[in-house]
This record gives sequence, C-alpha cells and structure tokens, in this order.
Amino acid sequence: MGGPSSFAPTPPPDKVLDCIKRFFSSKDKKTQQIYLNDAYNEHLRRKPENHFVYRILSAGGLELKNGLGGIEIESKLTVSSLSNLPHPINKAESLGELERELLSWKLTPKNQDKFLKDEYAEVDTGVNTYFGTDERESFVVIKNEHGWYLKIKDTMSNYVGEQSNGQRILRRKENLVKVNIGSDDNNILSLVDLIMGACQPMIVSKLGDFRKEKATQFVLEKNSGRTYSLVLSKCSTRGRSDLLQLEIEYVGHIPGFVKVGGVESEKNINEDISYMSGFFQDRYGLVPTTLTKFQWLTGKEEFVHQKEDQTANVKGQSFFGKSV
Repeated sequence: MGGPSSFAPTPPPDKVLDCIKRFFSSKDKKTQQIYLNDAYNEHLRRKPENHFVYRILSAGGLELKNGLGGIEIESKLTVSSLSNLPHPINKAESLGELERELLSWKLTPKNQDKFLKDEYAEVDTGVNTYFGTDERESFVVIKNEHGWYLKIKDTMSNYVGEQSNGQRILRRKENLVKVNIGSDDNNILSLVDLIMGACQPMIVSKLGDFRKEKATQFVLEKNSGRTYSLVLSKCSTRGRSDLLQLEIEYVGHIPGFVKVGGVESEKNINEDISYMSGFFQDRYGLVPTTLTKFQWLTGKEEFVHQKEDQTANVKGQSFFGKSV
C-alpha cells in the first residue's frame, strides 16, 4: 500500500489518427473533407516529425498507388538569383537552409481549398554518377543515405508543351531500382541485365558526377488523393555553376477517397502540376524550365534555353497532342 501504482498512465488520444480513421470510414465526400482538414490542422499543431501523407497511409495500412506504368510526369523550375524567396539562397547554403527555404513556401488559403502542403521536409545528400554518350544518358548510379540505386530513364523526354499559364511539363519513362547486391548472384545478374538493356546498342562511358543536396515535401490534392513531391535541390560539380531547381512530380495516389473520376488521368495530373508550378512562379519568382540534370552536367544549358524560346508560343498542348 502507498507504493507506486502498477498501472501505466493512459496515453493522450491521437486526434490525428482518430480523424484519419473517421475519414476512411466515411462514405460522404463532404464529411471526408472535414475529417481530412481536421487531421491536417492537428498534424500541424503538433509540429510534425514526419510527412502528413505518411500518417494517412500508415493509419489506413496502405501504400501509394501509381498506375502510370513507370511514367514520370514533372515540372521543373529554376531558382535564380532574382527569385523572390523568403530566405534567399546563396552559394554557401547548407542542407538545413534548403530545408528552411522549402518549409517557408506557403500555400494561400485559396490554394488550400484544393491542396494540402506538408510542414515537414526530409533532407538527403548523395552523389549521382551519369553514364551514356554526349547525346543521351543511359543510366545513373545514385549513392545516398538510404543506399545504392540504379535509375534508367527513357532518353527522349516528351515535352508536353507550354501550358495556358506558361508552365512546362515533362513526361518520360523512368525505372528506379534499389540495389541490394549482397552475396546473391541472382541480384548481381539482374543488375547486369538492367545495365546491358540500358546501354544497347551503344558504347557508353562515364559522363561525370555531382553532389546532390535536397529537401523533400509532399502536396496532397484533397479531392482525389493524388500526391506530388516537391523537391528543392542543389547540384554541385567542378567546372559548372551550381544548379538550383524545384521539381514537382506526381508520385501516386492514396486509395480510400470517395470515388472521383479520373484519379490518374494524365490530363488531371498535368493540370495539378501546372497549377502548382504557376503558383511558385507567380509568388516566388521561380522560372519554368525543361533543363535536365544530364543537360546541365554536360553543358547544354544554352541549347535547352534556345529550344525553350522557340517553343514558347506552343499553348495548351496536351499529353495526347490535342488542345486542352
């Protein structure tokens, strides 16, 4: 008697988890939106230490679904010295400053009727090594804090065309494989097959490498569950000016939203990305571009910018070559 209690204190209720569970159990669109907003606001109030999208997926025992068959759809924006940034980036910025910058970019209340932007940013540093010819990249070997990766992209990007709000969208095939070789011969043979497939019928060589620092957030389209990554990165290598870009890329959708049409319609994805790209251009002075890291690494910026100027009057072209 009188000693310490043998009962552990009851942990405080997790309102974020409760709201997400109610979201998934609801069959009414408006009710779902109320619970989603409540979960998001409570997530922000708690000073998040993880992505809001991850909380939703974890609560539902789900994974992001992407039915585009390895198609990458993204928009790139250059962060220039003239950008109107809350915390101007300079050549001496650290990884922490990239994180701070991305966190400081806020959506307006009007935007939040459609999108929810993370208030957590994941940071990462790695080295990307490119292989190919002067004309095309064949594959990229990536070493970062999570391990080794092999990335193979289709050499011909489908430049969708300049949208009605002046944004540029890129679409191409991408295959990203985490390399876990260990002592398994099958893994080694699989890796060799991937590399050989990427190289044929050319003889490739190492084109160069660069250090990549990045901060990543996610944006959720509230009505459909479509999810996009925002990646603010700085790439550095000898003999080249640093490349500072924001990339907005479709990464998949969260199942469980009350059914809406065209969840993975490329037209809808294109419109979402174009809308967000336009917002960051108008609010923070970022500049739309089609410049890839391969083109930057191999010194093709001037050629890319000239090509962009030539196609600047192409308006409203869709992924299917029809007007939208």
